[in-house]
Amino acid sequence: MKATQIIRTASALGVDVAVVLEVIGMPKRRFHRRRHAELTPGEADRVARIERIRTTTRRVFGDARKARQWLTRPSPFLGAPPIRFLATDAGTVKVSEEL
Repeated sequence: MKATQIIRTASALGVDVAVVLEVIGMPKRRFHRRRHAELTPGEADRVARIERIRTTTRRVFGDARKARQWLTRPSPFLGAPPIRFLATDAGTVKVSEEL
């Protein structure tokens, strides 16, 4: 998976690239240096995790716009936007449970 997938993921979520970089734990500087390079296995896994939840959320809400809103707005159950929890497996489980 190339680093350009980060841009596509951010665009699909309607968020700034910096949000996705924060979730996957990649500094902006590294992203800009490796923009067209392959992601490390760990980085690719974290981007894929975001994509899986985005797909599930879209299925649950039946609408891409509603799914984006749910992922990026603070959740009363989680106390923060669900996207912020996708940095870890445990956080992803919490998001999945809320869905």
